[in-house]
Amino acid sequence: MKKILVFGAGLTAYYAIKYLADHGPARQWEITVADANQETLNACKNEFPGIHIAKVDVFDAEKRAAVIKPCNVVISLLPNYFHVLVARDCIDFGVHLVTPSYVTADMNKLNNETISKNIIILNELGLDPGIDHLSSMNIINRLKEQGATIKSYKSYCGGLISRKNCDNPWEYKFTWNPYNVIRAGSDGAMNLENNQLRYVPYHRLFRETKIIEANNESFEMYLNRDSTRYISLYGLDQVPTFLRGTLRYPGFCKKWNSLVDAGLTSDKIEMTFANDISWDKFLNGFSIEKSDDGDTQKALEWLFKDAGDIELKTATPAANLQKLLEKKWKMNPADKDRVVMLHEIEYEKDGRKELLKSLMDLEGEDARKSAMAKTVGLPLAIAAGLIADGIIKTFGVILPVISEVYRPVLAALSSEDIEFKEEISVIS
Repeated sequence: MKKILVFGAGLTAYYAIKYLADHGPARQWEITVADANQETLNACKNEFPGIHIAKVDVFDAEKRAAVIKPCNVVISLLPNYFHVLVARDCIDFGVHLVTPSYVTADMNKLNNETISKNIIILNELGLDPGIDHLSSMNIINRLKEQGATIKSYKSYCGGLISRKNCDNPWEYKFTWNPYNVIRAGSDGAMNLENNQLRYVPYHRLFRETKIIEANNESFEMYLNRDSTRYISLYGLDQVPTFLRGTLRYPGFCKKWNSLVDAGLTSDKIEMTFANDISWDKFLNGFSIEKSDDGDTQKALEWLFKDAGDIELKTATPAANLQKLLEKKWKMNPADKDRVVMLHEIEYEKDGRKELLKSLMDLEGEDARKSAMAKTVGLPLAIAAGLIADGIIKTFGVILPVISEVYRPVLAALSSEDIEFKEEISVIS
């Protein structure tokens, strides 16, 4: 019997737990879910009576170690800055680890020790990063095997609210970690365009957007972090153009940029107030100006109307904005979300220039059974099962860009109705 631990039972945990609970009896897995919230754990146990639950605060080193030590594989669905804590325990006890988050420098430092202990720490295996790596590598390697030369790689992804539930002027609600949404793009972004490295700083990021067409629908795209770190990883060192972007509905970026310009998304300095202070008074300390764009002004007025007092007396502007948006952008229980991922790959083959478009457009069932939870949770659970069963066995701090990972995970995702539709057109 192999023991798999899911650490964290929040927004994106439902489908990970469901997959493991459904497949556990046949594949001899024993599943435990750990979280600091007893109510959340009780709800998991009621829905999946075959699992075990454990109330564990990640800061409690003794309890954290006790729940990790007897396991074979851990899935960490905790905020990304806690993954290294879990990883340290996993190395100490010889336990494999899977996370959905970007690899940090601290995580990479564990690589040699991880290899020496015959442990797998598989990162960037959620949606984006995650399914984007799996699907991209599958296409790239297939095209190379066909003799194609790739000239341009562009990949876009967005976690959105369904069009049917766009009932606020921002046409957006939180479907994943609010912390990451508020701070998105704060380091700027970099990509490669026609063999020219291009850096876009934070103060221009939400201005320099592009319209992307997918399935007869328009989306707005802003650049996502440093795209160039994946060029060599994807085996595309000679490609002239390489970029990754984030999708939103048209108009969102201009509205969001008004908050960036005002400084309300800043996470660099704390402000302290002795007494309760209203949002109206709080905003007097920022250069938030009336917009000449009617839609943007409507969105701002809606956001701050009846906002009451700020929640945190000592906090960064971003932290207080997050608290407000968690109320204003909260999904209703019956709301459906949507995940859209599009790859556009130009290549030359047999004397022709062609464009391959690969699209995934998935809608959730409700706020809990969301498309985001499905696309983040399922790859993690599938990979954890493959590691437990000895199918994935490359040791070290690794990413899902090797065929040993992406082929079986994509095949399992297809059986869960997570698939891409491809369209190829001749450019010249």
